[in-house]
Amino acid sequence: MASRLPNACFAQKMKAIKANSPDVIDVSAKLSPQGKQRRLVLAICLIGALACLFWLSYVRLWKPIQYRKAASAVIEAVLPHMEWAGTSTETSGVQVSKLGEVDQSLELARLLSGGKVLESGAVTNEMRVRLAHDFFQYAISFGNPLARVDYGVALLVGNLGLPDKSAADFQFAQAVRELQESAKMGKPREALAYSILLSAGYGLPKDIAAANGLVEQVLGELSVNDLLRLMVAPGDRDDFNPVILKSLISKGYSVPEEKIKWVCEKRSVDEKMRAMNGFLDHIKDSLGDQYYSRFTDISKEEEKCANDLIAQLPNHISKSTALPTSIIPQATTNKSPERVQPADIARPQGVAKSVQKVPVTPDVEKQADTGYLNGSPPPVAAGLSTFTVDNKSGGADAVARIYLNGDKPAIRQIYIKTGEKFTAKNLAPERYVLRYRFIGSEDTFEADKIFTLQEVSTDEGTRFSNVSVTLFTVANGNMKVKRVPNEKF
Repeated sequence: MASRLPNACFAQKMKAIKANSPDVIDVSAKLSPQGKQRRLVLAICLIGALACLFWLSYVRLWKPIQYRKAASAVIEAVLPHMEWAGTSTETSGVQVSKLGEVDQSLELARLLSGGKVLESGAVTNEMRVRLAHDFFQYAISFGNPLARVDYGVALLVGNLGLPDKSAADFQFAQAVRELQESAKMGKPREALAYSILLSAGYGLPKDIAAANGLVEQVLGELSVNDLLRLMVAPGDRDDFNPVILKSLISKGYSVPEEKIKWVCEKRSVDEKMRAMNGFLDHIKDSLGDQYYSRFTDISKEEEKCANDLIAQLPNHISKSTALPTSIIPQATTNKSPERVQPADIARPQGVAKSVQKVPVTPDVEKQADTGYLNGSPPPVAAGLSTFTVDNKSGGADAVARIYLNGDKPAIRQIYIKTGEKFTAKNLAPERYVLRYRFIGSEDTFEADKIFTLQEVSTDEGTRFSNVSVTLFTVANGNMKVKRVPNEKF
């Protein structure tokens, strides 16, 4: 009994403490493991829902608004000035402004990457490159199956600055991954894009037969715009182009007669060349190398006779003067740089026009006018420097190519008729190599000099290099040229 009294007193004291002490509060019960799991799942679901809502708002609302804003600015500021610059503002008769966002975004990206918009004066080169990247990304996000293919080509050939093979290969690899299954399932535009990759060997091994077979399956479902795009897409499809023309005609598109003739004649020339090569191989096998050489080459006696006579002509030693790359002071706002003294490149000694090797077939690069070579990628404006090639005394039309650091592909491909000259503009401050040949000759020559173009900012403006090269024979020059393999051209 005595032992219980202290316990009773202790209990009463604790009760009094709980009742009067302000430091004692109620404590909520701990969550069970199941309760914690439910709250975690609920939090994850809520975060996921908010992320999806944000992404949908960005993709469905904000991004289209930004795209329409940029597209409207380009259509209003650039396209009205494009007709005089030689670039069409329409695709197969459909105005760019009336195309859907999927096709319009890629069409604007291609126009901007072409570089012609600079001639309109509506945008700077920096704006053009930035907008082209943006529109390619828009086209990719809108699900245009051709977007990554065209984006990769623009990066590869240097239409968006210097050529970037690694970035181009990334776009091609992504395109292969995204298009492969859809192309196998028979989706028309996906099959078209995948066939271009196959035909050009971008991102996967080249397979012309598979590429043509894939397109043939979906020809009836492709639009006129897609077929026209295929005609000029990278890749080897000369044998298949007549089939594409037939499909275009069946869809009511008026194909120009000269286009039909060019396609069919090119196919015929290729077939004749294959037959001629087989015939020459047969002669070589039958008669041996000695008779084969006499059958195909200029005889040693004729060559010696020509060289002996040429050696007796006045000033027969072919020399050339230096090609200066002087820096010319010029403000960036002046579009007509100061002229510099032209330099001369001579034909190498002993290579006379009368004894140059003549190709078996007509020269495929021959064209009617001086300018950028037909079929070459549009030039990319990357700087202020210029490079003029003068053919006033060349004796024949010439093809000249300018290579960055001497590496293919060429960043400028120029055709200069006899007696004329052409200036390649907007070159970046880099190191360049010039190679050229005359129409009707298979010999390729390279200027034995690297041209270093520069840009220097001054208080008066930007000073930039202005190179002038003349293709003709002069005496007492010190500029050398050398013959190089045709593969380097």
